Amino acid sequence: MNTTAASVAAMRPALLRLFSITGLVAVSSMYYHQAMLAVLANELSIPPERVGWIPTATWSGYALGILLFVPLGDRLELRRITLAKLACLACALLAAATAPNYYVLIAASVFIGLFTSVVQDIVPYGAHLAAPEERTHVIATISSGILLGNLLGRLAGGVVADFVSWRATFACAALGILILWPVLRAKLPERPPTSKLGYFALVASILGLARRYPALVRASVTQMSLFAAYGALWATVARMFESDLGLAASATGLLGIPASIGAFVLPHIAKMVPRYGKRPLMAVGIVLTMLPFLAMGLFGVSLAGVIVAVMVMDIGLRFCLAPVQAIIFSLEPGAHSRINTFYITTLFAGQSVGSFAASAAWLAGGWEAVCFTAAGITLVGAVVQTIWKD
Repeated sequence: MNTTAASVAAMRPALLRLFSITGLVAVSSMYYHQAMLAVLANELSIPPERVGWIPTATWSGYALGILLFVPLGDRLELRRITLAKLACLACALLAAATAPNYYVLIAASVFIGLFTSVVQDIVPYGAHLAAPEERTHVIATISSGILLGNLLGRLAGGVVADFVSWRATFACAALGILILWPVLRAKLPERPPTSKLGYFALVASILGLARRYPALVRASVTQMSLFAAYGALWATVARMFESDLGLAASATGLLGIPASIGAFVLPHIAKMVPRYGKRPLMAVGIVLTMLPFLAMGLFGVSLAGVIVAVMVMDIGLRFCLAPVQAIIFSLEPGAHSRINTFYITTLFAGQSVGSFAASAAWLAGGWEAVCFTAAGITLVGAVVQTIWKD
């Protein structure tokens, strides 16, 4: 399956759907706990100051998995890596479902995050199998499944925990992966290794790719600035709901529903890339991300206004995401996993910076300061696109 013809033949519609479903099922594992923290705290007698370590452990494991495991997609056969990670993820979910205490749950959460990094193998896997003219659409479709998994995880975690138990949530998630696993084993084509570098040389070569391809750095930094602004929103919107709108913090979870609109429009935006070009669409994405922050900062907030704002921002992120992915996955076919590692790592860095900046802005001037800070962060992307030439 290492020839272009074989790759083109491999990416059938059914296989593309299978990739999308796999991304959805896998990434959901990282979001179940977000709607169950209060239930977990009560049933396991976790002090309030410690319960927040559960999502922290999950996200830390995910970041570690991206850095340690995803580059191996260029060194080892990707089908085996995908199947092995999914099997390990199912085991980690079962460990969480049977956790007798807080400490076991924390350990299980680290491993859930660690092996959920499989979703960052699926994107370059699909990119490798797709024909060049279809690659942007294929990547966008797989990414849409991953984005919907974010929403499904939050909603399913809360519903199952409320009506059955939090343990059933993790057990059902593991069962879903175990049902999907034999299908993947039968249907996934092989993707032979594309690099013979040793592990440490492989990881070190990520920086070499960044030096060799300025387009990779520019695209990643641009998207990073928008994700930083979006991270600023989610770091402070719960506090704004309570202090400015008098809403319970739990209402933040429901905000994830309108904020998932980008998952549905992303494949359609991807189809615009060949017609309108990458940079014009990225400019649209920057503007759509910035304007809602400016509007809320200048004119104040209402619940309806916030709902519209997050919808516009999410669409803005996807207007930038589709061309960015088209750029980075066209650079070096044999290094897709390492390129994706660099890209995802920059997004994590951006979200961390955005969250920190928003927290400082909140203390200094409340929601208005957060909005203007986030709008200012998006200007980084605009500056990069304006002055940085490949």
